[in-house]
Amino acid sequence: LTSAAHALLRSGLGVRYVAAGHSPRSLGRRVHSICVGVARDMLGGGTEPRAAEEEARAAAAGAMDGITFEGAGDGHSLLMALARIEAEELGRDDGHGDGEDGEEDDDNGTLLVVDSASSVLSHHLSGDRLGPALLEQAGLTLRRLARTLDGRFRPASPASPPRRFAVLVVNGSVARRGGGTGSGPPPAAPAGSSNKPAMGRYWRAADVGVWVEGDVSRGGGDAAAAGAGGAA
Repeated sequence: LTSAAHALLRSGLGVRYVAAGHSPRSLGRRVHSICVGVARDMLGGGTEPRAAEEEARAAAAGAMDGITFEGAGDGHSLLMALARIEAEELGRDDGHGDGEDGEEDDDNGTLLVVDSASSVLSHHLSGDRLGPALLEQAGLTLRRLARTLDGRFRPASPASPPRRFAVLVVNGSVARRGGGTGSGPPPAAPAGSSNKPAMGRYWRAADVGVWVEGDVSRGGGDAAAAGAGGAA
């Protein structure tokens, strides 16, 4: 959610947020709250406090126009959501930077967030033989979108940068058993961590993996860690 807020306000990206098990209204409230904080930081301390707060809230409200939420409960619904998103991106007027309706795009690109892969796909690890095929297709589709849509659409002005497209995949975490150091492809938890990526050994879609965990030295204990991968 924080990445989505920064993409909206700092990078001028539109955000497509595909979530499992979350109410769009609840997610929207949380993103708006984060956007207000990001806008405060961007404004700095040179403005009168009440005016700064009003300006931050106005900026956050405007940024929320750039994000849409979709639900995905399994691999089938995830692939359907990705197909819709791809169709909308390909519907843009290639070479002119315009949207489907012929109007100029008002963002610099799209950040696609899948939150989280483990919630959507983990139950396909067991069961019928279709499960592994769904996992593989989901990973291939996410990589293909990131690699083929990024920079595909160029604005009319040669001086303007191409329209960007990036994918951020959140992979939940589970407790590590047996005190091992972890194995399998990255993102992998560092040695000594009490958690590991929920699907670390079984499924990977990202080109770059980042492991995020709470700082126990601050007395807060282990936070719920997440392996986040963004393919761009």
